[in-house]
Amino acid sequence: MEVHRHYTICNTMQPEVYNSLVECLKAGDASNFAKEKLLSETKSNFVNFTIKNYNQPKGVSFRPYDDPAMLSEFELQGPVGRGLDPNMNATNIAFAAGTGTITFMDVVAALARHNLGIGEPLKMGADFKFVLYASFQQRADSLGMELCEALDQYCKDKGIRNFEFVPRLSKEGVNAERWNEKFIEKTI
Repeated sequence: MEVHRHYTICNTMQPEVYNSLVECLKAGDASNFAKEKLLSETKSNFVNFTIKNYNQPKGVSFRPYDDPAMLSEFELQGPVGRGLDPNMNATNIAFAAGTGTITFMDVVAALARHNLGIGEPLKMGADFKFVLYASFQQRADSLGMELCEALDQYCKDKGIRNFEFVPRLSKEGVNAERWNEKFIEKTI
């Protein structure tokens, strides 16, 4: 069976990198960051996939769970599209839901590394800010939420104004207001 699907590259979702960033943000200290996992130039045939299982009988997402052999061969093409190009001298606002938040996780991680002093600092103006509105039905369904919450809290604790996270958990009543045109106009 040949399946075509478009996915977002997101190096931050590698468990070692993701967990290391979350731990450093919560501790307020970057000394234990697993730099070798993210900043390595060693060639590898390893690719990390983040696949959420939607349990849909005609969908693609459940197949790797039911048939691990499906993961043995992939054809990767890309990059496709422009990619993210935030204005580094202004406020950038993103609205995402479900797996759509993965698109922004490398931006969140870049800000986390910048704020923690890991690697090369980002070239951003004093007015740069990234605001991520992320919607999930419930916390258990979320992707990247722990990293976003940790960075948001770190920024608040340190008085850093370059990131803000606004989660919506519709089934849990957290910021449950629908994101319609009126909400977006009020927000921006």
